[in-house]
Amino acid sequence: MSSRSSKHSKSGRENRSPYGAKPRQSLRPVLPVIVVLCDDSKTAPAYFYALKLRVKENVTVDVVGLKCSEQTPAQVIAQAKSKAKELRGKAKKFKSGDAVWVLIDCEATKAQHDAAKQAAAEGAKHGIQVARSNPCFEIWTLAHLFDTGEAFNDCAAVNQTLRAKWKEQFKQEMPKKSQADYAKLMDMRGEAVKRCKRRNRKNGGSWTEVYKVIEAIEQAAKPADGQP
Repeated sequence: MSSRSSKHSKSGRENRSPYGAKPRQSLRPVLPVIVVLCDDSKTAPAYFYALKLRVKENVTVDVVGLKCSEQTPAQVIAQAKSKAKELRGKAKKFKSGDAVWVLIDCEATKAQHDAAKQAAAEGAKHGIQVARSNPCFEIWTLAHLFDTGEAFNDCAAVNQTLRAKWKEQFKQEMPKKSQADYAKLMDMRGEAVKRCKRRNRKNGGSWTEVYKVIEAIEQAAKPADGQP
């Protein structure tokens, strides 16, 4: 007799239903996808990679880092359009939970503020959402460690305070921003969201809208009604 299992063998019987067909395997639901395009190639991506690991069972976070020295807000939006088109596929709208976010630093200059505002308006036409920071993304990192209403003149000033607060919190020097262990901040992000909601464009000081991206990711990560 052939070494292959016949349909009457034990192995054959175990793989067949009473109706003669192999039972279907349960399929895992398709997770929502949130694309995060960062206008830098290291710091913001490093943070979102740490967050990605935290939520990977419930939402897919696609982190894209761009070289800020070579990218204007308009160019970043152009790349976001391509990502949005790819995510939508043939559909006209994103599926429920899917989104494309762009992070743009305003760098405390009027020219960059204006460029970021124009980019946000252009992105909105294509369903792309923009989270601006003034002067830079590190305001979001700092919010995990310290609540400040200070109006920082530039990113160097933000980083000086960030390094001091990191050392105070973790009892060690902060490494290069792209090499920092942002997993240490993940349990503090709820407080960071609250702080950043208080420090917005309208009430002065330095601010960031990155908290909106965090809220979108966490909302997408919630199980659908009736699901465990």
